[in-house]
Amino acid sequence: MEIKFSKQELENIPVSISREWIESNQLGSYASSTVIGMNTRRKHGLFIYQNEAGSTPLLILSHLQEELYIGQNQFPLFNIEYENHLSIDGLNFLEKFELDPFPSFYYKFGGVILQKSLFFCENSHQLIISYQLRNAENINGARLMIRPLLAYRPVKGKVDPEIFENTEAFLDNGLLRFLPEHKSPELFMQYPSGEFSNSPTWYHNFKYRFEKNEVQEGEDLFSPGFLEIPLRNGVTEFLSFAVGPLKRENLEQIFNQEKEKRQQPQMDRQKRSDKVGLLQDRICNFVRLDSKNRRLFVTDLLENKFYLSLHCLMLLRLFQSGIPREEAQKYYKEFVSMLNDSSPLHLFMGVNSDIQVEASTLFFVTFFLYQYHIQYDREDKIDETLDIILEIITLIRKNQLPYYRLKRHKLLEKQYRKSELNRRADYEIFFPVWQNFMLNVFWYNILKMAIHLGELRGVRLSKYERWTKKIKHYFHVQYMRSFLANPTNANTHYNFVFHPSMIFTITLPFPIIEDREAQLFYRVLIKQFLVKEGIRYPTRNQHQLSQLISPILIAEYFEGWRKLMRDKKFLGDFFQRISYYLDDQLKEGVLGYIPNFLKSENSESRLPNNASGVASCEVMYFFYRQITL
Repeated sequence: MEIKFSKQELENIPVSISREWIESNQLGSYASSTVIGMNTRRKHGLFIYQNEAGSTPLLILSHLQEELYIGQNQFPLFNIEYENHLSIDGLNFLEKFELDPFPSFYYKFGGVILQKSLFFCENSHQLIISYQLRNAENINGARLMIRPLLAYRPVKGKVDPEIFENTEAFLDNGLLRFLPEHKSPELFMQYPSGEFSNSPTWYHNFKYRFEKNEVQEGEDLFSPGFLEIPLRNGVTEFLSFAVGPLKRENLEQIFNQEKEKRQQPQMDRQKRSDKVGLLQDRICNFVRLDSKNRRLFVTDLLENKFYLSLHCLMLLRLFQSGIPREEAQKYYKEFVSMLNDSSPLHLFMGVNSDIQVEASTLFFVTFFLYQYHIQYDREDKIDETLDIILEIITLIRKNQLPYYRLKRHKLLEKQYRKSELNRRADYEIFFPVWQNFMLNVFWYNILKMAIHLGELRGVRLSKYERWTKKIKHYFHVQYMRSFLANPTNANTHYNFVFHPSMIFTITLPFPIIEDREAQLFYRVLIKQFLVKEGIRYPTRNQHQLSQLISPILIAEYFEGWRKLMRDKKFLGDFFQRISYYLDDQLKEGVLGYIPNFLKSENSESRLPNNASGVASCEVMYFFYRQITL
């Protein structure tokens, strides 16, 4: 699957300024803008730098104002919006935009083509931009004028002119160094050809169209000068921006290596579905490296908070989507190493401030470990995994965690803390273990998973076998009896409130209800929550109920149909329509990714459109399961 936009699509301004791309380096730094290069949000920029996980990203380089000169003719390439007018002269020459292998803009001047591409070097705070002139055999004296515009502000903040104590750039034979004041990170710009001229200037009143929740104030940006690069037909010129000590490097070699590296997954997609392959390739951008170079998955490319439960869910989906065994082994080893850094009690109590944990974390850790062994390794390391799961069960059994208590009949009951009563994070919307119903579905499964892994090692966990029988019986008595008596009753007639995540009752490896009950339960779930765009999530905002449409758990609903109601062809057709809609979403919002929320039934709501690791993984698995049927 290729993501690209033609000139006709780009000239549709309302559409083109809503199509955003993002390029990251797996360390938290990124570049992001729209497909016409016009920044419409404060978070947009060419170099947003994050020094360490959890720190506030710093927008250093906002954009480049580029102009191509051919003879006496001047062609502006940039598109920007000021407070009082829109300047989109660059759109007159922008012929197309392509996302792969990296964001590329193609400009056309008569028969002459200029291609501009950019990428972040993996695991390095370095952005490389390339320019290549084509079909210009008879043209002499073409040159490119580039003026970098700097912000040096927090990504959601405003430019403070007072920090620019120094406005002069230091030049040294193709290398520019700029440091506005001693507390800021130093910016290095490497340009193998061309000449830079110091000409410090402030540019005023830039506007970000989609920042509607803020007072509309124009932003001022600073430029230290301009770079002039001669262009020749077929010759690629390079420009590099970096933070920190920078060695003079062969930018062409780095560019070719990165291009070859990124094109290989594209070729491999011929062996996979294009959509699955695209998402599998993209999801690696959600990786952040910790102090021991272990890969951790964040759920938002712009906010590098690490939620352990969602890390496990993303790995689970990658496993279920068939990543190679060698890759799965690496993830498993890194994960176990992280768990061994501290005691289970300290980890799941949230003593480590860098790791976000909550009530569902223990369960998703278990689900991930179990899936690894069932899918990739039924011999080695099972003892190690079984010990971890048994420690988790012991913490729950001895009531050592503040989230829940083991009550009579071995059922769990949620314990509320005052801080939880008014706050609901995303993971609580999608996986609400604040409901005792879901809490016990998860509890039953981790006991059954421990029993199964024990059987693989020839160990019988008789006590837990008795517990699961007891839990299943009393779960039926407490929750399912009233439902089965009248499945069409309103929620208020049951001892629980229906929620989309209850699909796990059916799709986890060890369903807690039988097939007949599961079919009735599934019918209620799809009637309440399945819509043509995905899953409808009820949520409360300032004491008002609203509905959010999300792709999260769509694969679980598809699995429920495959498992229980595959003979219902109309449902299969419905899931196919959802697939078409999600396919379109890969060209909506943040290109090549899926946002947490696709739609709100409240038209006044402003939804986050950031790339979502969890949603992208869910859609990837959904596409994968459709293919494998």
